[in-house]
Amino acid sequence: MTGGRNSVFLTTGSAVMAFGDGLTLPYLMVYLHFGRGQPLWLAGLVVSVAGATSLLASAPAGAMIDRMRPVHGNVIGLLTNAVSVVGLAFSPSAPYAAASLVLGGISGAVLWPARSVLIYSVAEPERRTKSFAAQFAVINAGIGLGGLVGGQIVHLHSVSTYQVVFLVQAATLCAAAVVFEIGFRRFPRLVEQGGQDGEEGPGSMFKPLRDGVFMRYMAVYLPITFFGYGQLDGGWAAYVTQYAGATARVVGFAFAANTGVIVLSQMLVVRYVERFRRSRALALVSTGWTLCWLVTLLAATPALRGIVADVLMIFSLGLFGLAETVFQPVASMLSNELAPPGQRGRYNAFTSAAWGASGMVGPPIAGALIGIGSALAWAIPVAAACAASGLGALRLGSILPRRAEFPEAIEP
Repeated sequence: MTGGRNSVFLTTGSAVMAFGDGLTLPYLMVYLHFGRGQPLWLAGLVVSVAGATSLLASAPAGAMIDRMRPVHGNVIGLLTNAVSVVGLAFSPSAPYAAASLVLGGISGAVLWPARSVLIYSVAEPERRTKSFAAQFAVINAGIGLGGLVGGQIVHLHSVSTYQVVFLVQAATLCAAAVVFEIGFRRFPRLVEQGGQDGEEGPGSMFKPLRDGVFMRYMAVYLPITFFGYGQLDGGWAAYVTQYAGATARVVGFAFAANTGVIVLSQMLVVRYVERFRRSRALALVSTGWTLCWLVTLLAATPALRGIVADVLMIFSLGLFGLAETVFQPVASMLSNELAPPGQRGRYNAFTSAAWGASGMVGPPIAGALIGIGSALAWAIPVAAACAASGLGALRLGSILPRRAEFPEAIEP
């Protein structure tokens, strides 16, 4: 965790932002399908626009972040996202929603790498893993509360209820931007000295692509995000409403369980994570997410409809959340430890681009597979892909440098 004044403003801004995100996070594809009448395949395609935009914007965004104070990337990303969600609230058709999600993609390309650099910069070196873990817990506490509130407001076929939660989210994003700007207006550009490596030529924004070790890491990181978060955000809610009879309230409770597990267990789990080689920790994440999708498939069994299916759905996202408590601090540290000083914006932007790519690929895959008409068609492929990514993570340990592979607690 960060200390003193910085910690207070970082935590407050994160909590406010996350509450707004939680209001709408489970419902984007559901909104486009049930609220706006778009077929699932088209809803998935529209949602993928944000991921595609984030992917395209990641390299210039990373270079921009390396040239500015870390907080400014957070503020720019938050305000851009506020405009995006207002546009979504009043998008009557797929093209309008896609245009709004272009802004959402730009926001993500700037906000998340800038946030990672800010957390890494304000924390003491020996506290960085715990700092990432603590901020992830705060974000999920906000998302969980927002998900509970959103689940009580949203009705599947009522456009006005979706508009309410989108507009409240926009207000919270603006409030979070104010908190960050006030709290960090005197914070220095970088904590570490000698941050710039002097490479500012035309190709400097693509420097991570020439780093062989980092690209091997990305070869593991990409499928983990594609078949983990890419399916959680893009397909899970649509799948369970389609095949398991879930209501919006059950979806809200499931996402609340996800965040509740994170909030309650994150700081306990990070004590054990600090004793794991980071490649092994990534393999553990893949195993947890594989089990999550298999439990979701079990919930879609027709014989289990009703309270048993509801409990299984809620349990599945709790299990997903437990694996997240391992993934977030480990992946955040790897992205920063593999980056040279002065290049962390670029390296974090490329890992953030994986989220953009998963947002681009995940929803169309989910929409197409869910639309096949079989409960097996989505759950089995994504579970198998998660399992395969775990095998790739195990092989990663032989090529990572010691400072990245071994946390401080077990460094040989």
